[in-house]
Amino acid sequence: MKEKTIDQFTLGVDYRLTFKQMFDACHFKSSEPIVREKNFPLLAVLNPRLEIITVKLFNFNRSFHAEDAIFMMKKNGYRPATIAELFAFSCAYPGLQRRFPIIALGSVMKDKKGNRCSPFVVGSRRNSQIGVFYDGSGCYPFCRFLAVREAV
Repeated sequence: MKEKTIDQFTLGVDYRLTFKQMFDACHFKSSEPIVREKNFPLLAVLNPRLEIITVKLFNFNRSFHAEDAIFMMKKNGYRPATIAELFAFSCAYPGLQRRFPIIALGSVMKDKKGNRCSPFVVGSRRNSQIGVFYDGSGCYPFCRFLAVREAV
């Protein structure tokens, strides 16, 4: 199966920032209460600094489950983006989330019912929001998965 993708993007991610600083920089107009630092903690970075990374939006043009998307990312030399990378992408390229939801499968939590979910962003600057995508529900064909190029 050939995946349909959008070109790669260069992105600066400041891993020195706190969850709150990253969240606030995005100026979301609404947020699901579940999207909090206690549910999606930032991953510890050995040497926190501003890093320039290459990211790609994967679109499979059909309903897709999280584990299948991750498999395809890894097969193509990418890993799922974390919430920190999703925040940075949302700030750097706000026009893209207006066109389609963007999901970061590299940050996962379980809700009270044991369902696995990952954060996504969607909407224009005036109506941007962050919510959660439930991994087992399958993803609509118009959604995109944010992925980070693996270091060689």
